[in-house]
Amino acid sequence: MLRAPGSADSLAGRAQTVELHPFTQGELAGRPDNFLDRLVAGNFTLDRSGTWSREDYLNAANAGGFPEARVRTSGRSRNAWWRDYLDRLLRRDAAEQADLQHIDRLPVLLRMLAAGQTHELVVDRLASSINVPARSLPAYLDVLERLYLLHLLPPWSTNLTKRETGRHRIQLTDSGMVFHLLGLTSARLAPGEEPDYAGPILEGFAVEQLRRQAWWAQQEIRLFSYRTYDQREIDVVVETADGRVGAVEVKASSTVGEKDFRHLRWFAEKLGKRFVGGVLLHTGKTAAPFGPKLVALPFSALWV
Repeated sequence: MLRAPGSADSLAGRAQTVELHPFTQGELAGRPDNFLDRLVAGNFTLDRSGTWSREDYLNAANAGGFPEARVRTSGRSRNAWWRDYLDRLLRRDAAEQADLQHIDRLPVLLRMLAAGQTHELVVDRLASSINVPARSLPAYLDVLERLYLLHLLPPWSTNLTKRETGRHRIQLTDSGMVFHLLGLTSARLAPGEEPDYAGPILEGFAVEQLRRQAWWAQQEIRLFSYRTYDQREIDVVVETADGRVGAVEVKASSTVGEKDFRHLRWFAEKLGKRFVGGVLLHTGKTAAPFGPKLVALPFSALWV
């Protein structure tokens, strides 16, 4: 309510905002998930073996973290809930947030963002796809952020100016919503299926878990994306207020090798003493070291 334009009182100094996120996997299982605390402390043991399969992770992503959607056991019922939820937000609540000339294009924009989940935000291309001027697109994105449907992951850099001018990465706030918007099922994400959404789906699912954990981490933690002009890329950069930096990569594969660590290893060398650890999450069941401060862990290490 305080985000809405024209709010009578900001309550500055008299209120603290606490965002209510969808449930994490740890919360759903009734256990604390402190992956971020362990990462920035460099505290990763190799006893984090997993029991889940790739299909299990995709099923969890499909269910998402909204309790109202999760209690609907059939895909048809869950889609009906999402359809009604998004329709009310985009056609009613959005109008209260801003006076958009083409408010009817918000549903199309949200689907386009879902299809580009975890990709860099290219304003001109996205604006063209929904037929609005590029200069107008930020207002549409802002409305989606105000409705807690979208989060833009900022780019990481040692240069604060570059952080503000680099491309943000698209991140919808719940993986169940992405499944609904794209008409996906876990079966359609089997290896070899086209288009291959499994990688972006699982990467986005991981970012969701980390963003929610950051709210109750023992210290202030911020999340970023990272990509260089020569295509070196880190899925998630984790930075503490005192400048320590960790990194997380996500692979949809159940097997990993030295080649999968090439960007994490380069990043660790670039950061030197500031680097506290790099984790590659995968859909397999074993944990393994891959050099100083680098480890491969099952995806479930995020919450187990």
